[in-house]
Amino acid sequence: MKKRVLQKLVSTSALASVAAFSFAGNALAANGTKLTEFLSGAKAQQIYASVNREYPAKNGVASSELVKSWGNFKADDTPLKKIEKSRKKATELVDEVAFNVGSVS
Repeated sequence: MKKRVLQKLVSTSALASVAAFSFAGNALAANGTKLTEFLSGAKAQQIYASVNREYPAKNGVASSELVKSWGNFKADDTPLKKIEKSRKKATELVDEVAFNVGSVS
């Protein structure tokens, strides 16, 4: 089920939070599936779009005004295996600039 949900998101050129779906997929099977389905639903995507200032992963969910100002979302076709190789350095950079520290206003 979760694979089908993730494939649906990816097949619609949507931005999917791979970490969230990976977490959900590793949770207890029934609850992991429920969490994955919730995270890919309109309500959760609206929350992500407004609070996290992200492009929604679900078609039809409106972006925040800030995100709209960035223009249309362009899907990146870089294979996840290639992205994975840069994960450690990316995490170090996030920590270095304190990207996740404090609240966003």
